[in-house]
Amino acid sequence: MGTRNRYFCNQCDYEVTVSGGNDIGMLAATSTIHCYDCEEILDVVTTEEPWLAMDDDWVPTDHHCSQSATHRVALWGYSGECPKCNNTMEIDEWNLIMWD
Repeated sequence: MGTRNRYFCNQCDYEVTVSGGNDIGMLAATSTIHCYDCEEILDVVTTEEPWLAMDDDWVPTDHHCSQSATHRVALWGYSGECPKCNNTMEIDEWNLIMWD
């Protein structure tokens, strides 16, 4: 079962609810990415074979923006930068969503 949290920026008020890294559900594994072209943080499906992502050394290699595969993206994790102002994002630990 995966989890999602609300991440927010104190400087520009940008906020998003994402996993904040690699996550695994029953039918898919997801990763959180920073799309530089959309200026957004978002979760994308990285494999529909989640058992592959259970290995601690697994690094997703097929990740792209859901708007366009040609957008410039990078994997994003908690304490990463805000896509709008480059300030460090913070986590709202009281806003936890479990997904599957």
